[in-house]
Amino acid sequence: MKNSTAGNRSFLRKSQVYVVVLVLSTLFVLFRIVSEAWIGEDALITFRTIDNFVNGYGFRWNIDERVQVFTHPLWMLVNTAAYSITREIPYTLTTVSLIFSLAAYFVVAQHFRKRPLILLLAFFLPFMLSKSIIFYGTSGFETSLGFVLLSGFTVGLLPEDDDQPIRWGWLTLFASLAVVNRLDHILLYAPPLLYLCITRWSQVRWSRIALGIIPVVSWYLFSILYYGFPFPNTAGAKLCADIPITQYVREGIIYTGNLIRWDPVSNPILVLAFVIGGIALVRIFYKRGPTRGGLVAAMTAGVLCYGIYILRIGGGFLSGRFWAPPLFASILILVFGSEILLRQLRSARVKTAVWFFVGVTVLVCGIYVLASILKSYHGRGKILDRSIGHYYLKPDLTWSMTEVAVEWEEDGHRLKRLAEETPGRYVSITGAIGFRGLAAGREVTFIDFMALADPLLARLPLANSEHWWVGHMKRPIPEGYVHARRTDSLDQMDPPLREYYRRLRLIVAGPIFQKERLGTIIDFNLGRYDHLLDKWRLLN
Repeated sequence: MKNSTAGNRSFLRKSQVYVVVLVLSTLFVLFRIVSEAWIGEDALITFRTIDNFVNGYGFRWNIDERVQVFTHPLWMLVNTAAYSITREIPYTLTTVSLIFSLAAYFVVAQHFRKRPLILLLAFFLPFMLSKSIIFYGTSGFETSLGFVLLSGFTVGLLPEDDDQPIRWGWLTLFASLAVVNRLDHILLYAPPLLYLCITRWSQVRWSRIALGIIPVVSWYLFSILYYGFPFPNTAGAKLCADIPITQYVREGIIYTGNLIRWDPVSNPILVLAFVIGGIALVRIFYKRGPTRGGLVAAMTAGVLCYGIYILRIGGGFLSGRFWAPPLFASILILVFGSEILLRQLRSARVKTAVWFFVGVTVLVCGIYVLASILKSYHGRGKILDRSIGHYYLKPDLTWSMTEVAVEWEEDGHRLKRLAEETPGRYVSITGAIGFRGLAAGREVTFIDFMALADPLLARLPLANSEHWWVGHMKRPIPEGYVHARRTDSLDQMDPPLREYYRRLRLIVAGPIFQKERLGTIIDFNLGRYDHLLDKWRLLN
């Protein structure tokens, strides 16, 4: 009886330690993210659309046309719900981000609460030390929501027991929501789901998968009907056919080198994730390892696919932003795959283990050397820690703005006053449309020469294909276009471009269910009006 009582007390003490570790580590994560909290200028582009919707103008950036200026529909919808209640941006946006970031950490930490050593070394420390994870735990971008979806997906994908049934519906739902949150995240989810389908074909539950993909199917059907196109306008604005793929890849390599210097922890995280994935793959082919190991290898393949994608698009202009999702996936590979690594080392000879760590060390050092060499190569524009204009949270938990952000906001207020004093539609040609666009309000119609919010300019060639910066690709303003935006008259435009824009304008501004518009949407997406652009190019 005494032994039983002592055992129960010992169990309670151990369980209490688990809870303390879980709670304290979560609080440390909270403090760490809050200490770096900020909101980038690009996030406010989405909030102009949200503000217009809340005030009854629909999901529009300029209220006279339907254009998808955001790449994160689910993130936009979540913040629309929050903003409709608070009607305030910085605290609302940051609170939503913090909830998702903490949830992403807690979901995984709770799963490993009875293995505190693995939790602290393989998950807590990389999470806390990675600047990419911490910086984009807020920032106003969709990254925090991407984190929590990836956490939930991985916990469901890698149960402790291989014999547990596969939750096809939940896994597909998480992947579907992630794709609605940001389309390119499909690269992280597709390999493990494909692996599951191949290895468990007889167990696939197609009815549950069909239910799980409802969010992504619903959004893209809505996008085609409402906006006229499946993909956001920013895709055409940032990926221009005038620029060779080799130039994008060069910028992507420089962007990756910047990550390794800016976020030093990223290098060992990625390297160890690929090592664990490689070990899991070896176990599959040579030792008939469990399905869990195969899924870890498949997740590693997803990180590799996303890394190739980053190179293809040229990276970005914000350090670590596009690397944050694959880095978080790599941390999940570390914590969930650590047991596979430990088993491998436990069964191997000491000499093999020593050579393994020597090899990893050499690889990490080699990548750092490569990054230092790349430091001498400069991209077409500076890669920034944060947006030039942004909000930042001060120690007293009040918000402040950079000087550039203040200038942009004041310029937006100036444009708003001009619009109120000007009869008819007031049109402004400008870039940096986040702070400026939100401050100007719906009274001002913007022509964004970076084409992020302009459906016509996003389809035109660059003003100068030799001078561009990733994410910032200036377009020329065609003759007669400003007049067309002010008056809805296309008479002053060149004939080929006039006809092209007439069709485009029908899609983005015409009655949604008009029969002619629906037919034009099909023709436009099939490229049947592209010849008009070719004719216009010959004239210019």
